[in-house]
Amino acid sequence: MGVPQNITINSFWNLHRISHREQAPPQPGLYSYRFHHAPANCTTDAYIVDTDIYIGHSEFEGRASHGFNVIGGGNEDSTGHGTHVAGILVGKTFGVWKQGHAVSVKALNSQGLGTYASSVGNRPAGL
Repeated sequence: MGVPQNITINSFWNLHRISHREQAPPQPGLYSYRFHHAPANCTTDAYIVDTDIYIGHSEFEGRASHGFNVIGGGNEDSTGHGTHVAGILVGKTFGVWKQGHAVSVKALNSQGLGTYASSVGNRPAGL
């Protein structure tokens, strides 16, 4: 069985932009989005380096987990930004990779601030 291709749904500008070579003309309403379903056995992780991820969000359907916390403190996304970024990537409704798994790497604090070292310098081996 092959991978379904060229499925088009109504979507928003950002998803239209990544799936079309031509730029969408400014217009109110929804845009088209072409995507391919990943094979069922696709198990690649996406590491979200941000303010953490609210892994219990219904858009992730259990496909998000806490990975590494550089900042310290709890594993919660107090700003919502890391959750938003993860949703763009693996959200069930309008995610780019709907079957993907997001792993949080908390490198930004509750004000969205961090350092170069917290983002890329202090990671454990294999991450």
